[in-house]
Amino acid sequence: MPTTALCLERILVDNDIKKQYKVDVKTFGSTFAPSAVFIRAVLNLGVSFSRVVTDWLEEAAAIEEEARNHPSGEPQRPLPKFEWEQPFWASVGLFVRETCVVLTRRAVEKALVMSSSEWYRSGSSTFGISPKLAAKMLKDVPRSARRKCERLAWEKGLSRSAKASGMALTAARATITRITAEFIIATSISTVACRKLYQLRKSGALPAPDKEDSDKDSAKEETESRFAVEIEVGTLYARLLLGHLVKGGCLLIGGAVGAGLVAAARKDDCPKLALRLTFLGMAAGEAAGMQLASTALALMLGRRR
Repeated sequence: MPTTALCLERILVDNDIKKQYKVDVKTFGSTFAPSAVFIRAVLNLGVSFSRVVTDWLEEAAAIEEEARNHPSGEPQRPLPKFEWEQPFWASVGLFVRETCVVLTRRAVEKALVMSSSEWYRSGSSTFGISPKLAAKMLKDVPRSARRKCERLAWEKGLSRSAKASGMALTAARATITRITAEFIIATSISTVACRKLYQLRKSGALPAPDKEDSDKDSAKEETESRFAVEIEVGTLYARLLLGHLVKGGCLLIGGAVGAGLVAAARKDDCPKLALRLTFLGMAAGEAAGMQLASTALALMLGRRR
């Protein structure tokens, strides 16, 4: 049976410094590889069912505690029914969304390669990006950490602070393509949702919420009521875009900090350990960054709801 290539090697040439950069660009087919599909499915199922399972276990523990305190020792109410349909379909939606994000990321990566090629093909520094920057943005960060660990000049010639800053910068550059893909998909979903809300409000199918009484000027109040739908939907859209930007920034910073901390704290001369720890450090940093983004957005926008 013919096999589909999951990763293609590309050579980016920098004619100014006579240097070649070898990059691995994943194909669109790699998105549907069995291992990639399995990992996305498991992660999305875990995210969707984690809250439901936690609530069910807490309720079951409360029923058991009530039975323990009752004179008869018997449960006074049945165990709650485990609702699996809603989280299952939620995981399906997350799976489709993540698949779209990965496909968009592959398109962004291919656009980077094409842009860097056109940059030197046209002979103009105002068009596209340099092959050096494109290669840095297409790096696999854990593998890059392993290669750096194998270099004597990096491992023995740099201080831990220099290693941390260098690895953090590498991780930040390599995360830009994923954040860009996330922003494109999230913005597209928000645009469709706000457009639908605008249509429902304008048609009257979805009435606007009641407003609290205020002492505003009558002329100003009349103007606002005339454009109430536009103001409501526009404000909501702006808040959604702000949320996407904050989440993307915190994701980038969190991953970079995690990779930098691993580079500063790990032992010397351990390439395999550097690869694994960098992967775990970036994952932990990104998780912390998402938590920070949620807290920041709650503080910034919570009072305006």
